[in-house]
Amino acid sequence: MSIWEEGRALDKLSKMHSSVLRALGENELTQMLHALRKIMDNIDFIHSKAKWIEGRALTDGESAQIAKLESELEAFYADLGEVVVEEYARRYVAEERYCSEARAKIECEDGFSMSVQAKPGAWCEPGGMDRYSPDFEPFPESYTHVEVGYPSAVEELLLRYAEDENNPTETVYICVPAHIILTVISKHGGMVGGELPPLKSDD
Repeated sequence: MSIWEEGRALDKLSKMHSSVLRALGENELTQMLHALRKIMDNIDFIHSKAKWIEGRALTDGESAQIAKLESELEAFYADLGEVVVEEYARRYVAEERYCSEARAKIECEDGFSMSVQAKPGAWCEPGGMDRYSPDFEPFPESYTHVEVGYPSAVEELLLRYAEDENNPTETVYICVPAHIILTVISKHGGMVGGELPPLKSDD
């Protein structure tokens, strides 16, 4: 992982797990994160201007600017502490991998199918859309509510959770309780394929 990638990792994870760093003191933490984000914004701007706005490679001068900014990141790491940086980077990489992997669609005995997802960024509990909360837990042991997507047929038990009730087979279903998922699967003859998230039913 490059200095730049580690810096981005720390920046994003600090928003989700700021409580880990509170031992540094709120004022010091705020100043350090502000400095980090300023460095990262500058690096982003140089890359974006060259690649996306002007469609060209970095000039020698821009490469020198980035090298200087990366030196500033190294100084930032020295202030913050190597162990904390490595832990944040590790957790960020793990979470990004987890976020990018979708579970296989659930297939039922009678042919009914639906996508059932639970991960950071999905409509699920715990976690999900609360990923920037200080108390966010990216890898809970189980989920009480999950996100359903694009069922193969209209399913009455799911409709109340639909994001778009007018297109029930072309929409996602928000925070569907685990017991509803299990009931739907049972109703359609049981699960014969796909992957469920670990569920915890309160009912």
